[in-house]
Amino acid sequence: RNANTSVAAPPAPPPQDPPQISGNVYHVHPSDGPSSVSITPVLTHSNYHTWARSMCRALGGKNKFDFVDGTIRFQLRSILATRRKNIFVRR
Repeated sequence: RNANTSVAAPPAPPPQDPPQISGNVYHVHPSDGPSSVSITPVLTHSNYHTWARSMCRALGGKNKFDFVDGTIRFQLRSILATRRKNIFVRR
């Protein structure tokens, strides 16, 4: 006998938000926060260059410096659209 039994493929997982994908430039790790970058020395009137170099290193270590210098543009509309779509796709 030739049985026509078809097995349905499992549903595709919903797309993830860019900030949730590890390795994505928009990824924010749970440990990232306002106090996660500690810069010494504290900025004063006379130590801007030393402070700026420390800040660049700290942000670069977290892969966030490209936001500061304008290399990466924050695409809020795209992220919000993806989240909105995920709300309706997930059950």
